[in-house]
Amino acid sequence: MEAYIKAIPAQYYSRLVLHTHYELALEYPLKGIHLTTRARQEPGLRQLLRQLLGRSISASLHSLAEVARHRRRYDYVFLSPIFDSTSKTDYRS
Repeated sequence: MEAYIKAIPAQYYSRLVLHTHYELALEYPLKGIHLTTRARQEPGLRQLLRQLLGRSISASLHSLAEVARHRRRYDYVFLSPIFDSTSKTDYRS
């Protein structure tokens, strides 16, 4: 992931949001991080978020109730699934 970041001109770093390898956001002046459900359960998350104060923090959420519960924590959220999944039979909209 770091090689990908280095391949991008530094003038664009402020537009990059990492969906994995969050520690790289501490080493490069990136826009922020996007948290998956699994990442939101990691024990060191609170400390990481403190270190990234002022950066964009987003998340993937899976219901409108979940969006309402988390609405002040994130700069923006992705809501899914919007439609019933064709690959996951129990993953309903």
